Amino acid sequence: MAKWNKKIYLKSCPHCGGSAYIEVFPTGTPYIGAHHTNKCELKPDTFLMSALPLKRQIKAWNQRTE
Repeated sequence: MAKWNKKIYLKSCPHCGGSAYIEVFPTGTPYIGAHHTNKCELKPDTFLMSALPLKRQIKAWNQRTE
């Protein structure tokens, strides 16, 4: 299991406000998901981006547009 040297900040789901977390597949590959509320229609996560390094997944997850 990898050890993290820095505190990781994940914004909440941009659609429902559910808290985000980092999940690790049994293969050891991490991806970002969120505890979505029932009203969330999009339920985004970075499952499809799991081939990318975690740092890039975090950057994509935390990106917001005005």
